[in-house]
Amino acid sequence: MVANRSTLLVPVFAAGLVLIVGPRGSAQEVQPRSVLAPPQSVVDAGNEAPLIRYNRYLSGGAHTNGAFSGGWQITHALAAWAGNTAAYPKLLEQISYNLEGENVISANGGYPAQHELHMTGTYAILRHAPDFWDNALTGEQRRKIDLVMKAALVASAYTTSDATYVEGATPTAIDGDTNLHRTWNPNYREGMFGALLAATVYFGGVDRVYEILNGYDHDVFVAELAAAGLTNIHETFTWAEAHPESGAPDGDRIEQNIRNYTYRGEPLMEPMVLYHTLTMHTYGRQVQCGLNDGAGIPVDGVPTGTLASGCESLPNRGVVGMLLEFDSVDAEGPRSSIVYAYDGFRPNLTNHVVLLAGGFWRSGEMANEILRTMDVGITDLRYKLEHGYRNYSRGRGSTTVYDLGREQYASSFRTTLPLWYEVIRPYHVSTGALR
Repeated sequence: MVANRSTLLVPVFAAGLVLIVGPRGSAQEVQPRSVLAPPQSVVDAGNEAPLIRYNRYLSGGAHTNGAFSGGWQITHALAAWAGNTAAYPKLLEQISYNLEGENVISANGGYPAQHELHMTGTYAILRHAPDFWDNALTGEQRRKIDLVMKAALVASAYTTSDATYVEGATPTAIDGDTNLHRTWNPNYREGMFGALLAATVYFGGVDRVYEILNGYDHDVFVAELAAAGLTNIHETFTWAEAHPESGAPDGDRIEQNIRNYTYRGEPLMEPMVLYHTLTMHTYGRQVQCGLNDGAGIPVDGVPTGTLASGCESLPNRGVVGMLLEFDSVDAEGPRSSIVYAYDGFRPNLTNHVVLLAGGFWRSGEMANEILRTMDVGITDLRYKLEHGYRNYSRGRGSTTVYDLGREQYASSFRTTLPLWYEVIRPYHVSTGALR
């Protein structure tokens, strides 16, 4: 899809209002920021949630301890953006913790990017919250965040660029990791391309992103990371030097592969176009109860890969909008997993909030298609969480019922699901874009 690099959607802030500037500069909506403010009960739930930490040596391969609990950071960022100072203390605690060198994102541009969106998305939102950005953060914190966002941008530009996918080459992350591909399932795409989206919103548009990518000097950047004490990112960006056998790209290759970035022969899409592309893939299946028309795959006589109950009352059956991971495949065959589905929903919702708060949401038929599809898909997700789901993935079915009582996801459920139902959906209903 061809990107229109001449169109820049920007927010204009005045007297607590947000003016969304649409195609050709037309002012589409003027709304008080308060219409996107999360309820205090949701902020309170986030205040009780654990901080997220990043480090490649944490178990699980996601480079984080918050794969299950993360998400409240985005709700808090939106609350701060909307003027709720009650969100400030916990948000500042998380930011200070994240900017410590061994807690900051690793920024390899691959699988961990989906979880890094909890912070890169937060920074993109807060960059457009002048009261917080200018008054609550120190100059040193802002400078470090600039480096974090540049690292995320460079890393995901590298892992999604055409230059990294030349025939015969095995695509790698900045640290040589091969557990990635730009065409894999939503938990990869939403994170890898989501980092590009968040960076575009953070830095102010596609043209500014190209200035950063085309002017990237690896040696200078590595020195800046070291001076700032951003240990995790510095380790990633010097991995090739420290581990020459790893297949990680050296500085010259990183510079070369991100310069004049293209994806499938086209320049970087505008954020709204990129988000539409992501959403139509993430929510690209017809609603159904589970594998084999709801019959699932039996394990010890129990159907797995399907609803635990309530199939006969499933809303929107047959309508396009179901999360792809309810009807997908992996290396071992069919996959239907509410865990993987949720891990597509959550970063996609983050990307949605980033667009709204950053002023890059564009009203029109593209937006309406996104909203219609998401509304079907999130309704389906919540129904399946309420009635319970038995997962099937990696050639194995689980007889354990996964539902809203799943404690490891509790803080995420309490903040992320209400973000749609109590904030974003009502906002779009109020503008007439969603019924």
